Amino acid sequence: MIRGLGFQTSLIALSALLWTDFSGAALQDHSRASQQPANSDTEEIQKIRQLLDKGSNREAEAAARSLLLRVEAESGTESIEAARVIDLLLESLRAWSKRNEQEVLDFAERAVAIMKKLLGPEHPETARSLRNLGLTLRGRTDFAGAKAHFERALAIYEHTLGPDTPEVAATTGDLADLLHDTEDFPKARALLERALAINERIYGLEHTEVAAALSRLATIEREMGNHTRSRQLHERALAIREKVFGPVHPEVAKSLNNLAGVYFETGDWPEARRLLTRAISIWESAYGREHYRLGHAAINMGHMLLQIGDYSGAKVAYERGLRPGRLGFNAQCHR
Repeated sequence: MIRGLGFQTSLIALSALLWTDFSGAALQDHSRASQQPANSDTEEIQKIRQLLDKGSNREAEAAARSLLLRVEAESGTESIEAARVIDLLLESLRAWSKRNEQEVLDFAERAVAIMKKLLGPEHPETARSLRNLGLTLRGRTDFAGAKAHFERALAIYEHTLGPDTPEVAATTGDLADLLHDTEDFPKARALLERALAINERIYGLEHTEVAAALSRLATIEREMGNHTRSRQLHERALAIREKVFGPVHPEVAKSLNNLAGVYFETGDWPEARRLLTRAISIWESAYGREHYRLGHAAINMGHMLLQIGDYSGAKVAYERGLRPGRLGFNAQCHR
């Protein structure tokens, strides 16, 4: 909590926090038919993915853990089926803060070991587990380890599936996000331009995967000071998401939040506030007031209100965002 008469000093310190962009694409399964644990589990897998898509990560985790126990009992703890469910469980565990970091790492390493043993080191499903391990290591700030696993997964995908596939685009994006973390923005931009080009060839110009790639590239352009280019890319991503999902979808809120960040950095605070207020309203309607995205959005609003001199409003926003458990980690929503 921010207390006492000197809270303006505390607000200035809080303003050093980064504006949070929700630009990273979540780890998605672009070949789900071949990745499902078993035909009988198809409906359960779909339900878990629907929970993940809605941001209901705790419910998704509980469902994935339950499914893992059943699959282990039926197929064995070192089965391909178990490894596939572990990869799904990892998606839910990475998305919120109250997780056992060692357990997550153990799960990720276990899935890789199973896939290598049963399918071989060059199989696309092994690459998927390597990618999951890379994301886990990135979340632990082991950037060298994450990079090695992303690069290995990318090489497997390119060799087995070809250079212009969803898996290659997604893993290229993972590498770009890692370079973003280490502030190697030129290399990150080059990788994201490749990922965007692949997605446009696969899906066309108005697909949600294209919107996600545009959003990530826009964030890099903003980091490099190219605000006009960043705004144009975010606006294109927003237009795609509004067309596909409608005006009040959580994915639309992501683009609104990200676009607000560009206006914030260029000093157009009224427009930034308008966009961010709309994003918060959408997320509150979709998720309720305690979702981790609202924590990050509240911090962003604190930045906004501080700039326009509304210190009491900024204090409330920062305290709302900094409540324990509000800022859940998401490896794809790091800035």
